Amino acid sequence: MDPRINALNMVKENGANLQMCLQYVDDEEIVMAAVSNFGLALNFASDRLKNNTEIVMAAVKQNGKAIKYANERFIHNKQMVVLALQHCNLFSINELMDSLDEDLKDDPEVEYASKESYDRQLRELEEANKISRK
Repeated sequence: MDPRINALNMVKENGANLQMCLQYVDDEEIVMAAVSNFGLALNFASDRLKNNTEIVMAAVKQNGKAIKYANERFIHNKQMVVLALQHCNLFSINELMDSLDEDLKDDPEVEYASKESYDRQLRELEEANKISRK
């Protein structure tokens, strides 16, 4: 089998497999497949692809915490930060908020996204607890 096709299949199965396919970390199709199912695979992408808006957006939609592996310009981009907050787990929200510039921390849209994400995840935890108690 073609090694590139093999690598693509591996990352489609589990995006974390990108770390075992380092010769393809600059291949847009392979990296996109990896970050689409495991956003944190962005950590293994080339610097060029860590600066690619589509790749970063796919990673952040899968796991908001992936923004920390993107090019630094994305942590200063309000729309990308809001997207990341919407896709962060409960424990990553504060970590992301702490990493922001003061201007973004105080931005009403960013504050709203942070609070909304936190509240939504608390509701989901409460629902999960209700189900597990039955």
